[in-house]
Amino acid sequence: MILRKYLVERGDMPKTVLVNGCFLLQQISGVQRYASELLSALVRIRQDRYNWLLAVPGRRRQLVQEIGGMDVYFDNSVLHPAIWTQASFPLLGGRLGADFLWSPANIGPLLHSKPQVITVFDGSLYHNRKWFDWKFSAYYKTVFAGYKYSANRIITCSDFSKGEIVKYLCVPPAKVDVVPAAISSSFCRVNEKSVLDGRYVLSLGSRDPRKNIRSVIRAWRRVPADIKNGLRLVIAGGGNTNFAVESLGRATDDVVFLGYVPDKDLPALYSNAHCFVYPSFYEGFGLPPLEAMACGCPVITSDVASLPEVCGDAAYYVDPYSIDSIVHGFREVVRNEQLRGRLVENGFENGKRFNWDRSAAEMLRALDKIN
Repeated sequence: MILRKYLVERGDMPKTVLVNGCFLLQQISGVQRYASELLSALVRIRQDRYNWLLAVPGRRRQLVQEIGGMDVYFDNSVLHPAIWTQASFPLLGGRLGADFLWSPANIGPLLHSKPQVITVFDGSLYHNRKWFDWKFSAYYKTVFAGYKYSANRIITCSDFSKGEIVKYLCVPPAKVDVVPAAISSSFCRVNEKSVLDGRYVLSLGSRDPRKNIRSVIRAWRRVPADIKNGLRLVIAGGGNTNFAVESLGRATDDVVFLGYVPDKDLPALYSNAHCFVYPSFYEGFGLPPLEAMACGCPVITSDVASLPEVCGDAAYYVDPYSIDSIVHGFREVVRNEQLRGRLVENGFENGKRFNWDRSAAEMLRALDKIN
């Protein structure tokens, strides 16, 4: 062990990063997709500075198949993942000879003996406490407050989120690195039929109040029938017990709720949509608009938080707090074929700004800053 430490410090041996794999036990959303894609890119790119070891509580081996080429340690633990992260994960760092710990999905240990990197996606817990279940909010805020002292580096996904983390977690800007998300190669324009028939406008979001689905439904009710011209509003997305449950109000007959849609079905769902509407109140990054753009779908989205940073000139922007603004967005994009064509073309170009291999390189540079 002493010889290994000497060789690592000389740069003759790669450093081992122990990765908290609890995110693999969770339903896939933006956070889990980001972690999986970034880890896959880190394994894929050629570099000799770091080795990656993924630690997963329990024996659910089938859940880690998507992280190809990464060494995995299955900890035979019966602890709840939240407790395992605080009690067992930091001890594994010493037992497995890790040089760094990295928790890529918001939550990491507060007490540890190894240098630690945490990925925090946004400051939404502080922006509006009513968006979250109170127990979830209290736990996350307790852990987040400790990162000022327990994290050597904090990774986030946008300049907007960096500003939020600096403000709410009271950490210096120099401690926070931006490693953007990107689009999975599986998101592209496809000619397959989607999971439903007919013409539709698509919105994606769980019952999370941040996604503003209630306003989407209210705005759609006010779009004239001659503009809809047979289009339905399709809402995809399941529930999540971490968030407060939003009442969606009265829906008309031309509103369809699909529930949770697996990743494999999303490209066809985007590709066949007339347009995609995503007037979220708050995003740390905002992957769904980028996914829609990659599939050749025109995007209507919010002019707040990270969305203008991520979407650039490739979206039609609306005020998420104004039903009139969302109605106007529907009217303009639904009926204007020239506008939709321009949004599609700009969307393909905008997606080229984001690449997982470039993000992996940014992650390596962030790790290099740890002494």
